Amino acid sequence: MESIACGVPVVAFNTGGNPDMIEHKKNGYLAEPCDTDDLSEGIRWILNNKDYEQIRSSAREKVLREFDSMVVAKKYIALYEEILANG
Repeated sequence: MESIACGVPVVAFNTGGNPDMIEHKKNGYLAEPCDTDDLSEGIRWILNNKDYEQIRSSAREKVLREFDSMVVAKKYIALYEEILANG
């Protein structure tokens, strides 16, 4: 997340929390799990992409839109209010 927040596109395996942060070929590259050939393809895709600046911008925008501290705080407040209302 820190790299994406800095506008650095990330290449990662499509496992765990990575798909929550990385939108395949929009702000990074999600390789098939344990497929090192696909991982290397993702690195090449990022490094040679003519739209690199757009990918960088999309990475930063994703973090601001979905993971900014104020956004996350509002989600927690909504969750707590829902729990209290249904408790």
